[in-house]
Amino acid sequence: MKKKIISNNKLIILMIICLLGMVVTIEILNLQSNSKNEKVKSVSNSKGGQVHKENKNKELQNKSKESSKKGDEEKEGSIKKENFIEYHGNVEHIFFHPLILNNTAAFTGPKWHTDNMDDWFVTLGEFKNILNSLYNKGYVLVDPNALYEEYTSGNKKLLKKKTLELPKGKKPLIVSIDDLSYNEGMRKATALKLILDKDGSIATYRKDNNGKEIIAHDEIVNIMDEFIKQHPDFSLNGAKGVIALTGYEGVFGYRSNLDSPIRESEAKKAKVIADKLKDNGWKFASHSYGHLDNKEISYEKLKLDADKWEKLVKPVVGDTQIYIYPHGTSVPENSDKFKYLQSKGFKIIYSVDSSSSEIISNNSAVVRAGRLAVDGISMRNRREKFLKFFDSKEVLDLKSRPKRPYKF
Repeated sequence: MKKKIISNNKLIILMIICLLGMVVTIEILNLQSNSKNEKVKSVSNSKGGQVHKENKNKELQNKSKESSKKGDEEKEGSIKKENFIEYHGNVEHIFFHPLILNNTAAFTGPKWHTDNMDDWFVTLGEFKNILNSLYNKGYVLVDPNALYEEYTSGNKKLLKKKTLELPKGKKPLIVSIDDLSYNEGMRKATALKLILDKDGSIATYRKDNNGKEIIAHDEIVNIMDEFIKQHPDFSLNGAKGVIALTGYEGVFGYRSNLDSPIRESEAKKAKVIADKLKDNGWKFASHSYGHLDNKEISYEKLKLDADKWEKLVKPVVGDTQIYIYPHGTSVPENSDKFKYLQSKGFKIIYSVDSSSSEIISNNSAVVRAGRLAVDGISMRNRREKFLKFFDSKEVLDLKSRPKRPYKF
């Protein structure tokens, strides 16, 4: 009997041990299941966080693009394209010579010198006032190269006006500068040359009345560049102006002319200036090599002159399709002289006129147009004609200029 009780106890203990083993096994299985669920949840949260992060990055990128686009619009004067309208009126064209930077040197000395400076030049202060007036009157600079396009008629390449779109309320304007070569007749009162300053920007180099060297940013090209930075809506598509160069005394004050003993080295220096000006948006034109009156000289002389410009000035400034008559006098379109200029690749040819005229004859591949001179003569005597640009009465520096008659 005793042995049977012991045997039963052993059986009970064995059953308890088995039950405990089952409980432990179940707990282990539950723990493993919870661990797997936590891992799944963790992975799910990780993926969700990554997606959220990616969405956030996309949102930031879109905002950055919108900000960049807004910045570009601000650089363009915040003018939206929908505010542009077709313009069908006249494209005005005015031109200047290099600026007078030393009024004392310009307006003292022999009468032939003071009259020359008084007749054909404007002072630094006068130009700044004119520029402000042009802006306030709603003008916007345009590139003449962008106004026309070639088309084919039969086997001929002809020229026609392109559709011009401007911001509403704006009027197109071309500005050109003649003789930015700083020839001997002007150098006492203007810059001596254009240079690159220590920052690599275009600057003027000259000397004051005591011979002290002056490096400044006071030529038309500098002033207009800075003005457009401050007023980007004064320029359409980055247009600046046209620089019309002769070559008989070099360009930009560098003596790269044919008879200069340092021609090659000077031409290299001038090319550095030309390249920088082109980078800044300026265009170039031929103003002939020798500044001869095309109307008066022979065909052979005109031909020789055009060839010289092509050989000596074109390598400095590059190709151009713009020709600006020296002395402003034109030659007939059907003349051999005109045809030779055309053979040199000139398609836009300007004279000096009483208005900014423009003619594209039938079956023509050339535009003939006029320009208005802004100088001492026009400011003294033609106030009414220039009122659409500025008021000479407010601009002309009568205190600095010689005492001469004026019509206002």
